[in-house]
Amino acid sequence: MQTKDKNSRIYCLTTLNIIASSKSSYRFAVCVMMNDIIYMDYNATTPVAPEVVRKITDSLQNVWANPSSSYPEGIAAKTALQSARKDIALLLNCEADNIVFTSGGTEANNMVIFSTVSKYKSRIQENLYPDGDLKKSNPHVITTDIEHDSVILPLKKLKEDGFVELTEVSAKNGGMVSARDVVAAIQPNTCLITVMLANNETGIIQPVEEIAKYLKKINAERANICLPQILLHTDAAQGIGKISVNFETLNVDYLTVVGHKFYGPRIGALVAKDKKSLQPLLYGGGQEEGIRPGTENVAMAVGLGEAARLAHKLLPELTSKMQQVRDHLEQRLEETFGNMVEFNCRPKVTSLRLPNTCSVSVCRQGMTGPAILAECPRLRASTGSACHALGQLSGVLIASGVPRQKACCTLRLSIGRETTQHDVETVVEQLRQAVKRLETNVVK
Repeated sequence: MQTKDKNSRIYCLTTLNIIASSKSSYRFAVCVMMNDIIYMDYNATTPVAPEVVRKITDSLQNVWANPSSSYPEGIAAKTALQSARKDIALLLNCEADNIVFTSGGTEANNMVIFSTVSKYKSRIQENLYPDGDLKKSNPHVITTDIEHDSVILPLKKLKEDGFVELTEVSAKNGGMVSARDVVAAIQPNTCLITVMLANNETGIIQPVEEIAKYLKKINAERANICLPQILLHTDAAQGIGKISVNFETLNVDYLTVVGHKFYGPRIGALVAKDKKSLQPLLYGGGQEEGIRPGTENVAMAVGLGEAARLAHKLLPELTSKMQQVRDHLEQRLEETFGNMVEFNCRPKVTSLRLPNTCSVSVCRQGMTGPAILAECPRLRASTGSACHALGQLSGVLIASGVPRQKACCTLRLSIGRETTQHDVETVVEQLRQAVKRLETNVVK
């Protein structure tokens, strides 16, 4: 097998087995059929860190009892859960008691949406608000047109079934919504605003903290005239592990955590300022204070806690390192392709986007993102669009103001903790050769 250096870990074939090295916990190389593979799709998922694997394995072997059991083994499992909560709380600057473990981000997002809508309706029925018009209207939710499907699809379903009114604020301004546009959409029956922290395709960081500042004043005014308080939710899946995510500073009511986006297992969590505002999606036992019934997945929760501990330890050094590698990638793309490449949603202020994300269009007649990647068998990346026969494009890119022609030939290159400048050179060369082959085919 080939490796890039003697400290490299090797992932063989598709198993991605981790072999420990003495100098770095995160030095990877991917080896498939003796050829190095460069992975640049970390926004889709990350490999599980070796330390996390060890924690999970230890838990499966030694902390396997039911956390609801009162005997010592059960108490040990419950203690492991609480320890994981504390590690997550330390990373996000929240209280451990604010955290509810879920199966992933989709469940957490749905829990927020359905809880808030249900609570609004029950309070209207209890005549808590004197405004008679509120009784005639459905709860109103504000979101953006660049949200993850786990937010936008349940909202659209609720709207379709006649249960909510929905406003989608546009992100046409370079992939970022305006905080003022969001608060301008507020109506008397508004009960929830849900805006992602950072977009997975463009990397643009949304003004969640600014929205919260507006909302604090607005909610104070609404309380004086007996209007429902508006809750604020952010899906922070793409931000955690790449930038500082501070629950207290963001001042949101709910924050979604997704483990496999920051070198943890496929499990999630919801951080809630007031857990009493949540209602369960499922009914069963009294686990997670009755909010998320079912015997807790202790091993995965412990793994999530370890991933959070590592992220807290490694930031902000990793943020700076990833940005340097990402900037080098964009520089080399410009040097190699010149006017042929255009970057999507690249604000002048670098802090307004994730440090690891590059959305780039390779503009040549007849070229598409999928066609380019098909010519790069050693590159693992994704397109920013799905150019099907029916002409379906990435809704995020179109909503962000990217022209259809550019959206069709977009690549999303997202780097990880151990992506190096050497990896960048390899990727740029693969892309150069791919474009050359495609140009030759067009000429023919």
